[in-house]
Amino acid sequence: MAFNTVTYSVMGILLRAPRTGYDVVKELKSFRPAKSSQIYPVLSKLEKQGLATVQVMHQSGRPDKKIYQLTDLGKSHLLEWLDTHPEPPVVRDDFLSMLFSAWAKDVSTVTRLLTDRRRMLDKHAEDLNAKYAQLLQTFPTKIKDPASTQLSAYLLVGRRLRLLEEEGKWCEEMLTQIASWHN
Repeated sequence: MAFNTVTYSVMGILLRAPRTGYDVVKELKSFRPAKSSQIYPVLSKLEKQGLATVQVMHQSGRPDKKIYQLTDLGKSHLLEWLDTHPEPPVVRDDFLSMLFSAWAKDVSTVTRLLTDRRRMLDKHAEDLNAKYAQLLQTFPTKIKDPASTQLSAYLLVGRRLRLLEEEGKWCEEMLTQIASWHN
């Protein structure tokens, strides 16, 4: 049974601990952002196929809360998937699509796009650096343990920081080149 990476990501989150759909969306944000409209059908599908269970918690004055947990069958499917090879990454990035067509306007559009991107990268890196520092401080031994979820978090946050840093450097280089061509 093959699923898309969103489904496997949801399964990985549920493997760590039971979660609500809202919690899953929040946790995905750090490495594979997805909207609630994507996640709730995935959770429903996992439940229907016996890969997750759901416990309904009744709340007074609020809608009932559904808490999902991965079953042993779900864990088995997730572990099988980990033995396969990942497909090449697909990047959906509005910035790249805009940059592709920016030539149709003027150089100030390209400059604005690169400058705005650099600001966004810096802000995101600031947030991730805080998370990275917290991981190092709170879990100094667990981040070295291959059986720890903190190792996964450490690896993912570290990778994302490196990517942000490299893209930030690229933005700066392109802004410098463009400025030298148009001065």
